Amino acid sequence: MSFNLINLVKDQLSDQVMGQLGGVLGVSADQNNSAISAAIPGLLSGLMNIGSSSDGASQMLNVINNTDDSMLDNLGGLLSGSGKDSIIQSGSSILGSLMGGGGLGSLVSAIAGFSGLGKGPAKSLLGLLAPVIFGVIKRKLLASGGMNISGLMNLFNDQKNNIGEAMPAGFKEQLEASGFTNNLAANVTETAQKVANEGKSLLGCVLT
Repeated sequence: MSFNLINLVKDQLSDQVMGQLGGVLGVSADQNNSAISAAIPGLLSGLMNIGSSSDGASQMLNVINNTDDSMLDNLGGLLSGSGKDSIIQSGSSILGSLMGGGGLGSLVSAIAGFSGLGKGPAKSLLGLLAPVIFGVIKRKLLASGGMNISGLMNLFNDQKNNIGEAMPAGFKEQLEASGFTNNLAANVTETAQKVANEGKSLLGCVLT
């Protein structure tokens, strides 16, 4: 795939949207820029980790299929409206289901430590970025005709180097210190066990 997923996500964040994000989070422009530079590759790294297995990719594909990617056409309007709080809550809830409380908490801690944001604003930022990222991925999968588990796994495999190269200096160490990868692995195992024990669908486990 001859595109850079990191750049496609960043393309959604115009100067206007960046300013609105800073206002929503209540942080300075420098903190906002620093946090976003870490949050985008950090979040994509976690999703790539989850999507490396067929079960994890299946969970994520269900989420992507249910994402309204039309929000990408009016992101500025959404951030300036009253619906931004519900976007944050929905995005945070989905990430918590996919990554587990430990995985999401580790990523929040790493971003907060790297950028100087508090954990509250860092979590809100991830909640806002999640539907943007899912919307971008949905459009790429639809455009390529690969809206399936294999297509999603291939997308992340192709973007592995781009995601790694986008990590700002020092942030990878923050992720490692927070136990991010280990917590993600623990959640994937726990979700798979729920499916086996309770006979739930993967989508049910993600969205409950």
